[in-house]
Amino acid sequence: MLSTMRSFSQSVLLASTLLTATCQLSAATDSVLERDVDADVLVARSEFLGFSMYKKGEVEATDLPSSCKTALTQKVLCDNQIADYGGELQWRGYVFTEITSYESVCDASCGDSIRSYFDGVAKECAGLKVFDQINTFKAGRLLEGWTETCYYDPESGRNCNEIIDGFSGDFEDVYNMPLDEMCSFCYVEHYRIMQKSPYSAYDAFYEHNLQMINEKCGLNNPTEVPFPLDPPQEQDLHCSSKIYHLIQAGETCTSIAKDYDVPEHLILDSYSFQYGGWTYEVGCDEFRAGLKMCIPEKDYCETHYYHTSKEGDTCASIAKAYGVASYDLTYQNEGKINDCNSIPPGLTLCMPPACDTYELQAGDTCHDLEIRFNITSPELLGYNGWINDDCSNLDTGRMNDGGIVCSSIPIYGDGEDYTAPDDGTSSEDEVASSTVFMTSITRSSPSEATTAAVTDGHTRPTGSVGDVAKTSSEPSGGKITAQTTGASAAATTTNASTDRVSAAMMMMHVSKWQIIALAFTATLFSYTL
Repeated sequence: MLSTMRSFSQSVLLASTLLTATCQLSAATDSVLERDVDADVLVARSEFLGFSMYKKGEVEATDLPSSCKTALTQKVLCDNQIADYGGELQWRGYVFTEITSYESVCDASCGDSIRSYFDGVAKECAGLKVFDQINTFKAGRLLEGWTETCYYDPESGRNCNEIIDGFSGDFEDVYNMPLDEMCSFCYVEHYRIMQKSPYSAYDAFYEHNLQMINEKCGLNNPTEVPFPLDPPQEQDLHCSSKIYHLIQAGETCTSIAKDYDVPEHLILDSYSFQYGGWTYEVGCDEFRAGLKMCIPEKDYCETHYYHTSKEGDTCASIAKAYGVASYDLTYQNEGKINDCNSIPPGLTLCMPPACDTYELQAGDTCHDLEIRFNITSPELLGYNGWINDDCSNLDTGRMNDGGIVCSSIPIYGDGEDYTAPDDGTSSEDEVASSTVFMTSITRSSPSEATTAAVTDGHTRPTGSVGDVAKTSSEPSGGKITAQTTGASAAATTTNASTDRVSAAMMMMHVSKWQIIALAFTATLFSYTL
């Protein structure tokens, strides 16, 4: 009897312990997940546990002033749902309503806490770098993310991100978005918020989208990408010419090229705008005032392949011999080739990226080429950037620029400049065996960006059109894979993020009642024993 009572007492004690732990775990879980229940939201508003943007141990290990360390590690009293807003840049605003609520995330006290944190860091760490970043790097991103999440439709009073989440399609696909959704207050306002802040994910992709929104909706919102928080330093430009230029308002690639007597395409190709870990190419009239750029060497050749022209050379003969597009040949040698049918001998010409080539015939259309080479229209236009979207200039290119087009993605060598001895022939073996890597220029919409795996099997036919230059690299093994374009990389990142979110939701969908049931099961099992 005593033994039975002892077992029962132990079981009750175990049950009590398990239930206590369960309740504590349940409370902690609720504080993190903030269930979308009004009572829980009310409790959460008054009892945010908060989170820190920096680990205290990491900050303490630095030589920052103590007041700065204190400011950096100050807790932000908000729903933990937004704890990662200070990290990787992305479109912010979606709240997993099964786990938490906009009411909890957007509580006014949270906004006050974030602004207080930002101001404290800006004041106490003024003029200092924090882990090689500006001091308000994380605080600014957190505040920006919260601002993007917590704005409301003035007519319905609903959270705008909740409205955007109900759109009929992909909210970033402005090409196929219904006009009423694209021009809605909530959608346009999200872009306005992002464009105003250097802490947002607003970049060249979103700039293009906002330009389209302005055009389709009859608006005139500013679209310029915010100036980088950490402008690139002169020594980081890797400028081989050692010539730098500070871009002035109103300057274009044309004016800069003229000032430095450098081909316009080299100025355009050498300039890129870096922001948020991405590098964006821009148009000739989109240069950013206030940024430094490297002025390229006048005769710089990115492929490291050269040809010395000979009597009788034409754009077509050189292009066919080297397996390159004739238009690209003229583009790469701007100012040297003035007449494709009569190239002076003795010119050192830079060879453009190589590709599978085809010589245009009278009457050819883009549709004919797409069928012949089993490629899509975006691919054809991507391989041959000079062709109009409506293909109306195909015959003009055939007559004026040599008529040799690319039927595959262009690739080019990577190595030191080298020119073979002048024996009057080009070496197919030398060129075909060199290490190559890819470049692609697409004119399609972001959703049409393509990637491809390419075998190093293209050939540069032998001929007597002059000297061939080669790289000093050894064969790479005969196979390479194209890197994804910016849009494809962004899509890959989005998919990865979705996978992570799905996994997180699966892990967190264990309710406190399931935990309590588990505790009772364990208690019953122990009593049976």
